[in-house]
Amino acid sequence: MKIFLASLLIALAASAAFAENKALAPLGDGSAERPYLINCLENLVWMRENVASSEGKYYKMTADIDASETRDWDGGRGFSPIGAPEPLVAKPSDKKREFPPFLGFFDGNGHCISNLYINRPKEEYASLFGNIGRPGKMSRWDTWEAMSDAVADKFRKRKFVCGVKDLAVVNSDLTAELHAAGLAFQINTCRVEGCYLSGRLSALKSLVGLAVVVEKSYVSECATDFEYDNKHSGLSGIAAYSKLSIFEDCSVSGKCRQLQRETHDSFYAGTEGKGRRFEPYSSYGSGSITVIFGQNDGAIYRCLGNLKLAGNRPSYLVHPFHENDANVMTKDSFCNAEMLHTSRNPKQGLLNSREMLQKETYKTWDQEKVWEIDEGKLPRLRRLKRWQKN
Repeated sequence: MKIFLASLLIALAASAAFAENKALAPLGDGSAERPYLINCLENLVWMRENVASSEGKYYKMTADIDASETRDWDGGRGFSPIGAPEPLVAKPSDKKREFPPFLGFFDGNGHCISNLYINRPKEEYASLFGNIGRPGKMSRWDTWEAMSDAVADKFRKRKFVCGVKDLAVVNSDLTAELHAAGLAFQINTCRVEGCYLSGRLSALKSLVGLAVVVEKSYVSECATDFEYDNKHSGLSGIAAYSKLSIFEDCSVSGKCRQLQRETHDSFYAGTEGKGRRFEPYSSYGSGSITVIFGQNDGAIYRCLGNLKLAGNRPSYLVHPFHENDANVMTKDSFCNAEMLHTSRNPKQGLLNSREMLQKETYKTWDQEKVWEIDEGKLPRLRRLKRWQKN
């Protein structure tokens, strides 16, 4: 009898382990006319298991998805990202493995994925997607010839090989050793529009609202709202490392908890130490605070920063927006200086709380189609009214 019960328990455990990662093929054929229709957690597992064949395919959500059960998956490790990124730390076994990125077009269709859970404190990544698009060679010298409005306008019209739009990923709880990000570790040659990301991010380093690396991509009408729980350093509201990318009409809010281990705190990101594969990260950790992206180049148009930092930082570490130079341009963007514990500087877009609530501050912003702006309130993106609280 005891042997029978033991066998039954083993069988039930095996069945539960299988069920928690069960894949279910969605309806559709992945064409633009008949996209894969995503409406349950099992469809997301299917996407992950079939990511190698995602190139040029179309996916469309038809219902909200509650991912609460991922808290019990894989012995408590939770969900495994779609299109897992190549590990930063090289291992002999990696040479025999393939790390295919997600190369499709994902339309959230105004729906949300809620309560996504990943708890991998000894692993490098935690995010819904790993890599979206094919990562390029990230040379720190590969920059714009000269950033300008004309260059930005031309860039907006380019053809992107993949995309994510109109997706909300809310109340996520994502933990990793190095990189925890609301949407993906890296997006490359990708258009990301109308995404809302919220929840809690925890890691030793590199907590990012959207994606750690944004390369040759266009990001617009996105908002992030996270509680950043960093044990060492590295925070960014949208991206940690930007290369040849444009960010416009984005909103960043949330709060950073007090450091559990005093070193320095930043909205920078990156890794340090031996064996790290991506060289640009080796220079991170200066302690600078940025709102949209923290390294290299890009353009920022009409972006809002309302991040709340716990505790004071030296003023020389606070650089919410990049200063304009040949490779970086920031225009018509504003950040709450009081919440960052830094000085008001209108020339750099640093305003006090009262000014942040004045409609006149945002007179150059599109208040008919893009932003909803009322006196005494922070602007909200019309595209994200269902989600955005501020």
